[in-house]
Amino acid sequence: MKKKIVLVFLSVAVLLGLFLVLRKVIPYNAKPLGSPEGIVLEGYTLSWGTVENATGYEVEVDGEIRAVKGASADMRYSDNGKTVRIRAVGDGKGYLNSEFCTPFVLEYDKGLFSRVNLVHYVLEEQHLTRTEFIYKNRIIPLTPFDYSPYGYDFVCWMRIVDGKKVPVTAQFFHDGDVYLYASVIAREYPVDFVSEDFPLPSNLPSTYTASTLPEILSLRIEHGGYRVSGWYSDSELTRPVEKGTVVTGALTLYPRISLINEGLVLDRIEGGYAVVGFSGDGEVVHVPAYYNGERVLKVSKGGLVGSVDDGVSVRKIVFYGDIILEEGAVGGMLQLEECEFLGSATVENGAFAFTAIHAAASFSVVAHSALNIKAAFFSYYLGVEGEISFTVYTSEESYPSCLEALLGVCEVKIIGKG
Repeated sequence: MKKKIVLVFLSVAVLLGLFLVLRKVIPYNAKPLGSPEGIVLEGYTLSWGTVENATGYEVEVDGEIRAVKGASADMRYSDNGKTVRIRAVGDGKGYLNSEFCTPFVLEYDKGLFSRVNLVHYVLEEQHLTRTEFIYKNRIIPLTPFDYSPYGYDFVCWMRIVDGKKVPVTAQFFHDGDVYLYASVIAREYPVDFVSEDFPLPSNLPSTYTASTLPEILSLRIEHGGYRVSGWYSDSELTRPVEKGTVVTGALTLYPRISLINEGLVLDRIEGGYAVVGFSGDGEVVHVPAYYNGERVLKVSKGGLVGSVDDGVSVRKIVFYGDIILEEGAVGGMLQLEECEFLGSATVENGAFAFTAIHAAASFSVVAHSALNIKAAFFSYYLGVEGEISFTVYTSEESYPSCLEALLGVCEVKIIGKG
């Protein structure tokens, strides 16, 4: 029984204490202030009717609270189009904060920006400009800006004087628009490159900055008919890292691998793939040794043929693996000067078809491995002879057989021996 009485007294004491605390925090007779009314926008300044007994006001702009003393507030350049609410602030004793007024969208007069003076804070490294109004009879704010989210440490503001940038060492008044340029130091972060199947260069950098990252992303990396066509920050290749992407902190990059010539069309055949079509305007066509993990076995008739009318710009074709060129495999490439085989090759009769208006004066076949080339490996459309000089360069091992096959047809030389 005594325990129950003690618990009752303790509960009463706690409730009494809570009441007294709340009485101090929120007086029981405190009155809420009225919401601001008569809101007017003149230029970039909002004003409203004074609320009796208010100690100040709070202007909420898209959720950001700004405290002001009087019944007006100079708005920011970037506030245009944002949602605004205003409330009166009480003393917390006799008067409570008012409710926010009905929200409204701040819209500057279209001619305002041509009538007022502006200060532009520029981070040239990121093509980033923050613009503010130059408020009447006030000095230009020189508050350091936090550029760390962009990968830079702020040093000072600079102005252009007599055509040169000089540090701004003191606050100043200015009549007219002014540009201030941020002097910054790029932060250095570690970077790692991860690729399971595609070999990356061994000399890739181990660190990056906001200044060097675009250069890293632009590196031309090619191997075996494939290239790095993009970089991602995840192994699933869902988060691209591009030149305009703002990145800070340690970074791991994963490459997206594509054919160097994405206009190559490859069809599945028994044992692998065949090149059956091509489009593109680069100077070099790269035919890979493998596609989707299987060998590229041959170029079918018409597989690497451009339109005679479109002035195809291809000058060279490179084959990275063992390949067969069927009759009519290559043609219509008016600038074609060389075909290079890094693996073994079989070149059938009529594999290369040239026109009488072929732009290149000479054409070379360069074979670094075994070459089985037929005597009539080239032909002319409509049987018209052109003025093209043909040369076949082979390894020492293939030289005797090629010399025999092409005797009286064209020159045959050993690679590296003229």
